[in-house]
Amino acid sequence: MTKYYLQIFLFITGTAFSSPVHANTPFHDSSIFIDNQQLARTINIGYVLNSEMNNHTIDSLLKQLETLKEMHFTAARIPIDWISAMDSGKEFIIHDSFLQNIDQVVQKVLSLQMALILDNHSDEDLMNDPVRWRSRLLALWTQLAQHYKKISHQLIFEPLAEPHGNMNPYWNSLIPDLLARIRTYDPERPVIIGPIFFNQPDFLNQLMLPANDRCIIVSFHQYKPVRFTMQGEIWFPYGKPLEWIGTPWPQKDEEKSLDLLFSRVGIWAKANHRPVFLGEFGVSSFADIPSASRWIQFNRSEAEKNGFSWAFWSCYGFEFSLFDAKTQRWNIKFLKALMPEYYSD
Repeated sequence: MTKYYLQIFLFITGTAFSSPVHANTPFHDSSIFIDNQQLARTINIGYVLNSEMNNHTIDSLLKQLETLKEMHFTAARIPIDWISAMDSGKEFIIHDSFLQNIDQVVQKVLSLQMALILDNHSDEDLMNDPVRWRSRLLALWTQLAQHYKKISHQLIFEPLAEPHGNMNPYWNSLIPDLLARIRTYDPERPVIIGPIFFNQPDFLNQLMLPANDRCIIVSFHQYKPVRFTMQGEIWFPYGKPLEWIGTPWPQKDEEKSLDLLFSRVGIWAKANHRPVFLGEFGVSSFADIPSASRWIQFNRSEAEKNGFSWAFWSCYGFEFSLFDAKTQRWNIKFLKALMPEYYSD
């Protein structure tokens, strides 16, 4: 979850789940559910790779990935600002030097026998004017599909993180075109797609996926209740985050509310025969550790109870991080909340 990715979604109130989109679609292929199992314990890298990345950045990331493997994570989600490394001409070619750097990351993760999500992050041009920038997005994934077509299914594509803004009414019409570009070169590549309004689960009922494409993993992001998860985050555009500092969790009916949220997503997933990935959940470092640990454990447990893979936000970032860069220490209580089978206090 990046700062400006949140600038709209919390002004939107949740809507009730309605009838599933493809409730009567027959299920033909279980391989995508196996692919989703690779994401069972995923960590988000909490910073965005962009055209300014250098050898130091790459070397650091490669070492970080080795550490994450040792810490029992099964996959990493890498936020990438692709548009900063694309030509501005009609072809929108990805800079070769940048793609070579990403290749190093891909090969490292494959060698570690982890899964890797290449996430298209930070495209505010597209969110503001999807008609104008549609061709750039399609060019990006045409190139990536062709470039990585021989790589195993350990590599997973996420064509657009958290669609929002003017993309909201446009997203469903863009999905088939995106998938068509990818499938031309890579017919069975696992692809992650989420609903509008920043992948809020309340909008799953509006997500329209091609019924005949069974290589899709559906993602949603979960930061409720925001008075708890966003306390103290002064960049947060809704409410008064500084006044929320000290908010504990859970308060009255909050566990029940989240249980209902996850159950509804689970019902949607079964009715639509789609695997589900909780692509982001995390909490501000201003929250007290016992409350934050309970919230993390509850969300992780709810995801697993409903058969979802998950990805914690985040690691090595400046906010919401499992790793404290100042003390060079890991938050063991959070790790225990995420993976109690591997960690103890």
